[in-house]
Amino acid sequence: MDFQDACTLCGECLSACPTGVLTKGHAGYPIVDFSKAACTFCGRCADACKELCFFARDTEPWGLTAVISGHCVETKGVVCRACEESCQTNAISFKPKLGGATPVIDIGNCTGCGACVRPCPVKAISMNIRNDVETLS
Repeated sequence: MDFQDACTLCGECLSACPTGVLTKGHAGYPIVDFSKAACTFCGRCADACKELCFFARDTEPWGLTAVISGHCVETKGVVCRACEESCQTNAISFKPKLGGATPVIDIGNCTGCGACVRPCPVKAISMNIRNDVETLS
């Protein structure tokens, strides 16, 4: 069933989210906003949802992975690495190159938590569906 068909807009998941990554989006539906926070995968949103709109804890929550665009300042020789420092799974690294460094995402280690999005000073990081990223590689 589609999330929007099942969601009653009760807001229980929003209240239950300890990090605030779930916020009220268009038409009142909950959305994930990585510019505000990261997801800890605590499952409180799923526990609070009476309509069972969320995946079970034993499944991958959404299949997202980080993608770093060419706007990354490291590629231009400016030392930053805020995303690397915020990544608890060490999914982000930088490969040195002349005049800077190239960001590298280890898709196998990236949980899709979004912790790298907020600290990026130039908003060069987005979260994309894992299958889309793998087909681009």
